[in-house]
Amino acid sequence: MFVIKYNMSLKRWDLGMGNEVYGNYHSAEQAADDVYCHSTGCNKWDMLDGKLNNVPSHLAEWEFVNLFHG
Repeated sequence: MFVIKYNMSLKRWDLGMGNEVYGNYHSAEQAADDVYCHSTGCNKWDMLDGKLNNVPSHLAEWEFVNLFHG
């Protein structure tokens, strides 16, 4: 599962999976667009271009997960 989260030290948005960061972006929307276009830098994902249905086309379609509890 891809995660888009704000990197406070870089003041940019990271796109990653697990401990791997595939890129950082000026906006979360740019990161989500790379996932939709299969141009993330994650070869296993990028090779699936055109082979999957229901890939979120906009950031609004992503599931929000609050990483801060309390």
